[in-house]
Amino acid sequence: RYIYDWIFVQTMILENQKNHMINGQLIPNLITNDKILVAFNSLNREDFLTPDTKSIAYIDDHIFIKKRFLLKPYYLAKILTFMQIDKKNEILDVGCGSGYSSIIFGKFFKSIVSVEEDIALVKIFCDYLKTNKITNCQVLNTKFDEIKLEKKFDHIFINGAINKFPFYLTKYLNKDGKIYSIYAENEFPSYFCKFTLKNNDEYEKTQLFEASAPLLYNLKSNQVKFIF
Repeated sequence: RYIYDWIFVQTMILENQKNHMINGQLIPNLITNDKILVAFNSLNREDFLTPDTKSIAYIDDHIFIKKRFLLKPYYLAKILTFMQIDKKNEILDVGCGSGYSSIIFGKFFKSIVSVEEDIALVKIFCDYLKTNKITNCQVLNTKFDEIKLEKKFDHIFINGAINKFPFYLTKYLNKDGKIYSIYAENEFPSYFCKFTLKNNDEYEKTQLFEASAPLLYNLKSNQVKFIF
């Protein structure tokens, strides 16, 4: 009985923290779209975390899991307000971690391809997909700079900061497709940006809102790899 009581208390604590995330983090930052709020309320962030981080599932900050991290909820909710949401669209989620962002995207888009390097996080994600019988998400365990796919996407989302435009990803963009990421090339403050490819070697960058996060991977250190 005491074990069940403890589980019940912990569940209620996390549920209260989720309510605070919605009412104390998202809504005060002008996230008022009902569909977005319902999507965030429908997921338990603790399901995507390791046992030692579940208690901080709803903090207003990034959550670090080993060398990877889960972006703060506000960033993900805010970027959805800038995306052209269409159930016919498909999205590539780069650096998906344990899958929280991909499952959120799955509520708004037709299908998701999720890329993650860390096999332990991939396992958490795959277990979640299997348990919840989710079929519109494909998980790819590979290095972020070694992605090889046969299809193109309407949106590419990068879970973290970049310090150089990722030209190597543009071959996976549909016409008029967009890339979304925090851009931190010699800039302070840094911003979540929308990138639109103009031609093979030019792009347009639109600053959406101020944001910061660790580099997902260092594009500047791998410049030679991204020449096509």
